Amino acid sequence: MAEKEVLFLRGSTDLDSEDVWDDTLLIRMWDKSLEKLQKGLLNNKDLGNMDKPEKDSSISKKNDVFLDKQRKNSDDNLDVGSNCISEEDSSNNPQIEYKINQQVRAPYSFDGLEYEATIININEEEGLCLVKFIGYENVEEVSLADLTPSHGRNAIRTQKFQARQYEKRPPQPIMPPPMGLFHCTHSEEEAYSSMLMSWYLNGYHTGYYEGLRHGKEAALRQYGCQS
Repeated sequence: MAEKEVLFLRGSTDLDSEDVWDDTLLIRMWDKSLEKLQKGLLNNKDLGNMDKPEKDSSISKKNDVFLDKQRKNSDDNLDVGSNCISEEDSSNNPQIEYKINQQVRAPYSFDGLEYEATIININEEEGLCLVKFIGYENVEEVSLADLTPSHGRNAIRTQKFQARQYEKRPPQPIMPPPMGLFHCTHSEEEAYSSMLMSWYLNGYHTGYYEGLRHGKEAALRQYGCQS
């Protein structure tokens, strides 16, 4: 500033003069400095934002086009009132088509556990099937939804071995006779009581066997199979 214009020189003027206190030139220089500072700030701001609005607008347009396509595809694939199932749910629960003579795992109604079994008939309308448990030869009606894939040859071989071991088990002990049948002391009455007991036990085991056989035959007739 000293090279351009001298605003004040100490000792060169009369302090009593009115011109000494004229600050018009000082105010003018201050205004010029502020104007230059404001122009510099505006220029820096313009340089920092150069081409930015155009870039942002182009990206925004691309995003809008992409979102419109996504909305259009989703509207075409879904109808109002339709059951919406995500891809994750559909992949976790694939619908399996079962066939006759296919080996699967099915729950046994007596204990609720799964065993290796073979499908011998299918009722698709009711969603049921008839299975025979491998090794045990029990036939039972099971829901198709309760079936699971077989565990393979090793599991089938193990189940057959367990079934053979089950058949080799000793018979269950005879049911205890009703109380009061052996209170007689004479030999004839004791023989009579023993005869009644044998009839009782015979009827019990006969009825149990007939019930199992009739239940199996009824299930086979329902599916049109022959035992």
